[in-house]
Amino acid sequence: MSAFKLSAILQGHEKDANDHTLCSVSRDKTAKLWKRADKSSFEIEATFPHKDSVSSVTYLNPTDVTPKGLIVTGSGDKVIRIWDPEAPFQPISELRGHEDNVCTLYKGSSAIISGSWDKTARVWENNECIQVLKGHTQAVWAVMELSSDGSIITGSADKMIYRWKNGKIVQKFAGHTDCVRGLSLISSDQFASCGNDGAVMIWSLSSGQCVGVHHGHTSFVYSVSSIESNGEIASSGEDRAVRIWKGNGINDPF
Repeated sequence: MSAFKLSAILQGHEKDANDHTLCSVSRDKTAKLWKRADKSSFEIEATFPHKDSVSSVTYLNPTDVTPKGLIVTGSGDKVIRIWDPEAPFQPISELRGHEDNVCTLYKGSSAIISGSWDKTARVWENNECIQVLKGHTQAVWAVMELSSDGSIITGSADKMIYRWKNGKIVQKFAGHTDCVRGLSLISSDQFASCGNDGAVMIWSLSSGQCVGVHHGHTSFVYSVSSIESNGEIASSGEDRAVRIWKGNGINDPF
Protein backbone atom coordinates (compact mmCIF):
# COMPACT_ATOMS: atom_id res chain seq x y z
CA MET A 1 0.00 0.00 0.00
CA SER A 2 2.96 2.36 0.36
CA ALA A 3 2.73 3.41 -3.29
CA PHE A 4 -0.62 5.06 -2.62
CA LYS A 5 0.14 6.92 0.62
CA LEU A 6 -0.13 10.70 0.67
CA SER A 7 1.94 13.14 2.67
CA ALA A 8 -1.35 14.67 3.78
CA ILE A 9 -4.92 13.56 3.17
CA LEU A 10 -8.09 15.60 3.04
CA GLN A 11 -10.46 12.69 2.93
CA GLY A 12 -13.56 14.83 3.19
CA HIS A 13 -15.06 18.03 4.49
CA GLU A 14 -18.35 18.06 6.37
CA LYS A 15 -20.33 21.23 7.02
CA ASP A 16 -21.62 22.21 10.42
CA ALA A 17 -25.23 23.30 10.71
CA ASN A 18 -24.29 26.98 10.45
CA ASP A 19 -22.72 26.38 7.01
CA HIS A 20 -19.56 28.28 7.96
CA THR A 21 -17.28 25.51 9.24
CA LEU A 22 -15.39 22.58 7.77
CA CYS A 23 -13.23 19.78 9.10
CA SER A 24 -9.90 18.63 7.68
CA VAL A 25 -7.67 15.68 8.56
CA SER A 26 -3.93 15.19 8.22
CA ARG A 27 -0.88 13.01 8.72
CA ASP A 28 0.07 15.32 11.60
CA LYS A 29 -2.19 13.07 13.75
CA THR A 30 -4.98 15.63 14.08
CA ALA A 31 -8.30 16.65 12.65
CA LYS A 32 -9.12 20.34 12.74
CA LEU A 33 -12.44 22.15 12.75
CA TRP A 34 -12.26 25.46 10.92
CA LYS A 35 -14.66 28.38 11.28
CA ARG A 36 -14.99 31.10 8.68
CA ALA A 37 -13.40 34.32 9.95
CA ASP A 38 -14.23 36.43 6.92
CA LYS A 39 -14.83 36.04 3.20
CA SER A 40 -11.33 34.76 2.45
CA SER A 41 -10.03 33.11 5.63
CA PHE A 42 -10.79 30.49 8.28
CA GLU A 43 -9.69 30.14 11.90
CA ILE A 44 -9.12 26.92 13.86
CA GLU A 45 -12.04 26.33 16.21
CA ALA A 46 -11.02 22.91 17.59
CA THR A 47 -8.32 20.26 17.22
CA PHE A 48 -9.01 16.54 17.64
CA PRO A 49 -5.92 14.34 18.24
CA HIS A 50 -5.13 10.72 17.40
CA LYS A 51 -1.99 8.63 17.95
CA ASP A 52 -1.34 8.26 14.21
CA SER A 53 -2.28 9.92 10.93
CA VAL A 54 -5.94 10.90 10.68
CA SER A 55 -7.23 9.73 7.32
CA SER A 56 -11.03 10.00 7.40
CA VAL A 57 -13.81 12.14 8.81
CA THR A 58 -17.58 12.41 8.76
CA TYR A 59 -20.20 14.48 10.55
CA LEU A 60 -23.24 13.52 12.65
CA ASN A 61 -26.14 15.95 12.58
CA PRO A 62 -27.01 18.12 15.61
CA THR A 63 -29.40 16.88 18.29
CA ASP A 64 -30.83 18.42 21.44
CA VAL A 65 -27.93 16.87 23.37
CA THR A 66 -25.24 17.86 20.85
CA PRO A 67 -26.40 21.14 19.26
CA LYS A 68 -23.24 21.44 17.14
CA GLY A 69 -23.36 17.86 15.96
CA LEU A 70 -20.52 15.37 16.34
CA ILE A 71 -17.26 14.86 14.44
CA VAL A 72 -16.20 11.28 13.68
CA THR A 73 -12.56 10.61 12.79
CA GLY A 74 -10.69 7.50 11.66
CA SER A 75 -6.95 7.00 12.00
CA GLY A 76 -3.90 4.91 11.32
CA ASP A 77 -4.05 4.06 15.03
CA LYS A 78 -6.97 1.73 14.04
CA VAL A 79 -9.44 3.67 16.20
CA ILE A 80 -12.56 5.64 15.31
CA ARG A 81 -13.16 8.55 17.66
CA ILE A 82 -16.36 10.54 18.14
CA TRP A 83 -15.96 14.15 19.24
CA ASP A 84 -18.18 16.91 20.55
CA PRO A 85 -16.88 20.18 19.01
CA GLU A 86 -17.79 21.98 22.23
CA ALA A 87 -15.54 19.66 24.28
CA PRO A 88 -12.68 18.65 21.96
CA PHE A 89 -10.17 17.70 24.66
CA GLN A 90 -11.32 14.09 24.90
CA PRO A 91 -13.46 11.91 22.60
CA ILE A 92 -16.89 11.04 23.92
CA SER A 93 -16.47 7.50 22.59
CA GLU A 94 -14.05 5.25 20.72
CA LEU A 95 -14.94 2.49 18.26
CA ARG A 96 -12.41 -0.33 18.20
CA GLY A 97 -12.22 -3.41 16.02
CA HIS A 98 -10.37 -2.53 12.84
CA GLU A 99 -6.90 -4.02 12.57
CA ASP A 100 -5.34 -1.34 10.34
CA ASN A 101 -5.80 2.25 9.19
CA VAL A 102 -9.43 3.43 9.12
CA CYS A 103 -9.30 5.11 5.72
CA THR A 104 -12.96 5.97 5.07
CA LEU A 105 -16.08 6.85 7.06
CA TYR A 106 -19.71 7.37 6.07
CA LYS A 107 -22.74 8.50 8.04
CA GLY A 108 -25.63 6.21 7.20
CA SER A 109 -29.28 6.64 8.11
CA SER A 110 -28.82 5.07 11.53
CA ALA A 111 -25.23 3.84 11.59
CA ILE A 112 -21.63 4.80 10.98
CA ILE A 113 -19.93 2.78 8.23
CA SER A 114 -16.14 2.47 8.13
CA GLY A 115 -13.61 0.97 5.75
CA SER A 116 -10.04 -0.03 6.48
CA TRP A 117 -6.74 -1.26 5.16
CA ASP A 118 -7.59 -4.48 7.04
CA LYS A 119 -9.77 -5.41 3.99
CA THR A 120 -13.06 -5.05 5.88
CA ALA A 121 -15.89 -2.61 6.30
CA ARG A 122 -17.73 -2.31 9.59
CA VAL A 123 -21.18 -1.07 10.54
CA TRP A 124 -21.54 0.65 13.92
CA GLU A 125 -24.67 1.48 15.91
CA ASN A 126 -24.77 2.88 19.44
CA ASN A 127 -20.97 2.59 19.69
CA GLU A 128 -21.05 -1.14 18.90
CA CYS A 129 -19.99 -3.00 15.78
CA ILE A 130 -23.07 -4.80 14.44
CA GLN A 131 -21.61 -6.10 11.17
CA VAL A 132 -18.20 -6.91 9.74
CA LEU A 133 -18.21 -7.04 5.94
CA LYS A 134 -15.54 -9.49 4.78
CA GLY A 135 -14.97 -10.31 1.12
CA HIS A 136 -12.52 -7.85 -0.36
CA THR A 137 -8.94 -9.02 -0.81
CA GLN A 138 -7.33 -5.61 -0.32
CA ALA A 139 -8.02 -2.34 1.51
CA VAL A 140 -11.57 -0.95 1.53
CA TRP A 141 -11.11 2.67 0.43
CA ALA A 142 -14.73 3.77 0.00
CA VAL A 143 -18.10 3.01 1.60
CA MET A 144 -21.63 4.33 1.29
CA GLU A 145 -25.21 3.38 2.13
CA LEU A 146 -28.19 3.21 -0.23
CA SER A 147 -31.03 5.01 1.51
CA SER A 148 -33.61 3.10 -0.53
CA ASP A 149 -33.00 -0.26 1.12
CA GLY A 150 -30.14 0.19 3.60
CA SER A 151 -27.72 -1.89 1.55
CA ILE A 152 -24.05 -0.90 1.63
CA ILE A 153 -21.64 -0.31 -1.26
CA THR A 154 -17.89 -0.79 -0.78
CA GLY A 155 -14.98 -0.02 -3.10
CA SER A 156 -11.57 -1.59 -2.69
CA ALA A 157 -7.95 -1.64 -3.75
CA ASP A 158 -8.78 -5.05 -5.25
CA LYS A 159 -10.51 -3.06 -8.07
CA MET A 160 -13.95 -4.41 -7.12
CA ILE A 161 -17.14 -2.75 -5.90
CA TYR A 162 -19.52 -4.86 -3.80
CA ARG A 163 -23.09 -4.34 -2.70
CA TRP A 164 -23.99 -5.87 0.68
CA LYS A 165 -27.29 -6.78 2.34
CA ASN A 166 -27.47 -8.27 5.82
CA GLY A 167 -23.72 -8.75 5.82
CA LYS A 168 -23.59 -10.70 2.55
CA ILE A 169 -22.45 -9.74 -0.96
CA VAL A 170 -25.48 -9.54 -3.26
CA GLN A 171 -24.00 -7.69 -6.25
CA LYS A 172 -20.55 -7.19 -7.78
CA PHE A 173 -19.42 -4.35 -10.05
CA ALA A 174 -16.25 -5.01 -12.08
CA GLY A 175 -14.65 -2.50 -14.43
CA HIS A 176 -11.99 -0.44 -12.70
CA THR A 177 -8.44 -1.46 -13.58
CA ASP A 178 -6.87 -0.14 -10.38
CA CYS A 179 -7.85 0.74 -6.80
CA VAL A 180 -11.39 2.09 -6.28
CA ARG A 181 -11.05 5.25 -4.17
CA GLY A 182 -14.43 6.98 -4.06
CA LEU A 183 -18.19 6.39 -4.33
CA SER A 184 -21.20 8.68 -4.63
CA LEU A 185 -24.91 8.04 -5.12
CA ILE A 186 -26.36 9.81 -8.16
CA SER A 187 -29.98 8.61 -8.15
CA SER A 188 -32.10 5.74 -6.87
CA ASP A 189 -30.61 3.53 -9.61
CA GLN A 190 -27.17 4.97 -10.32
CA PHE A 191 -23.93 5.66 -8.49
CA ALA A 192 -20.49 6.93 -9.46
CA SER A 193 -17.07 5.55 -8.60
CA CYS A 194 -13.51 6.74 -9.13
CA GLY A 195 -10.11 5.17 -8.85
CA ASN A 196 -6.39 5.06 -9.35
CA ASP A 197 -7.02 4.20 -13.01
CA GLY A 198 -8.00 7.85 -13.58
CA ALA A 199 -11.59 6.97 -14.49
CA VAL A 200 -14.93 8.15 -13.15
CA MET A 201 -17.45 5.39 -13.81
CA ILE A 202 -21.26 5.44 -13.68
CA TRP A 203 -23.07 2.26 -12.62
CA SER A 204 -26.65 1.00 -12.79
CA LEU A 205 -27.85 -0.74 -9.64
CA SER A 206 -30.65 -2.54 -11.47
CA SER A 207 -28.42 -4.04 -14.17
CA GLY A 208 -25.12 -4.14 -12.33
CA GLN A 209 -23.44 -2.73 -15.44
CA CYS A 210 -21.28 0.30 -16.12
CA VAL A 211 -23.37 2.78 -18.13
CA GLY A 212 -20.77 5.50 -18.62
CA VAL A 213 -17.12 6.39 -18.13
CA HIS A 214 -15.54 9.84 -17.82
CA HIS A 215 -11.88 10.21 -18.78
CA GLY A 216 -9.90 13.39 -18.31
CA HIS A 217 -7.86 13.10 -15.13
CA THR A 218 -4.21 12.29 -15.79
CA SER A 219 -3.55 10.44 -12.53
CA PHE A 220 -5.32 8.89 -9.53
CA VAL A 221 -8.86 10.14 -8.81
CA TYR A 222 -9.38 10.24 -5.05
CA SER A 223 -12.94 11.50 -4.63
CA VAL A 224 -16.22 11.84 -6.49
CA SER A 225 -19.40 13.62 -5.44
CA SER A 226 -22.82 14.05 -6.99
CA ILE A 227 -24.09 17.63 -7.29
CA GLU A 228 -27.76 17.19 -6.43
CA SER A 229 -28.94 20.55 -7.74
CA ASN A 230 -28.09 19.87 -11.38
CA GLY A 231 -27.19 16.21 -11.76
CA GLU A 232 -23.51 16.87 -12.44
CA ILE A 233 -20.60 15.02 -10.87
CA ALA A 234 -17.46 16.51 -9.31
CA SER A 235 -14.16 14.63 -9.05
CA SER A 236 -10.72 15.50 -7.71
CA GLY A 237 -7.39 13.82 -8.20
CA GLU A 238 -3.63 13.60 -7.94
CA ASP A 239 -3.38 15.81 -11.05
CA ARG A 240 -4.43 18.77 -8.85
CA ALA A 241 -7.65 19.21 -10.80
CA VAL A 242 -11.29 19.32 -9.77
CA ARG A 243 -13.46 18.38 -12.73
CA ILE A 244 -17.21 18.75 -13.20
CA TRP A 245 -18.87 16.16 -15.42
CA LYS A 246 -22.22 16.18 -17.16
CA GLY A 247 -24.10 13.11 -18.34
CA ASN A 248 -23.06 9.47 -18.26
CA GLY A 249 -20.38 9.06 -20.88
CA ILE A 250 -19.14 12.41 -22.15
CA ASN A 251 -15.37 12.39 -22.02
CA ASP A 252 -14.88 16.13 -21.76
CA PRO A 253 -15.60 17.80 -18.40
CA PHE A 254 -17.35 21.11 -17.98
